[in-house]
Amino acid sequence: MGHKSAHVTETVYRHVIVPAIRGGATVMDAVFGDADDADDGDGEPGTTTAS
Repeated sequence: MGHKSAHVTETVYRHVIVPAIRGGATVMDAVFGDADDADDGDGEPGTTTAS
């Protein structure tokens, strides 16, 4: 973008970036389910265990 740093770009375009990320997350939740509500069998919703 020609800005001196990525921080400048983020600050300038935050009003566009944040809604786009949230919109994408909403679509992914609809497709794969909300991770906060997921039950992986350990009795704690929204957590995963490494195998």
